[in-house]
Amino acid sequence: MSEKEKKIMETIAKVVKGASAPTKDYLLGWAEGAASVVCGPLLPEQAAAVKVTARAVVDLIEDGHQVVVAHGNGPQVGIINNAMGALQKEDPHQGFTPLSVCGAMSQAYIGYDL
Repeated sequence: MSEKEKKIMETIAKVVKGASAPTKDYLLGWAEGAASVVCGPLLPEQAAAVKVTARAVVDLIEDGHQVVVAHGNGPQVGIINNAMGALQKEDPHQGFTPLSVCGAMSQAYIGYDL
């Protein structure tokens, strides 16, 4: 993650932490989405974004807030789907991978990072 991206993520974390109670849930969801946009699709970039986001979540918990972590994985599912389609073209033994399986793979990757 570049220094510019790191500063953006740190600013997002500060905004979430400093928000009033009713807006924290909304901002945390927005921050998660911003992390994926700002930090890009590569695994090292996502891992760095997860660290910043996790720090913001921990800060909220330490401040006494109840937190539910949810995520969207649409872009990642598309990337996995494209990769599995390319593999299927290269390896005739590789069968079709349903979108539901691509979604499960994405959820596992996100869970692993968290």
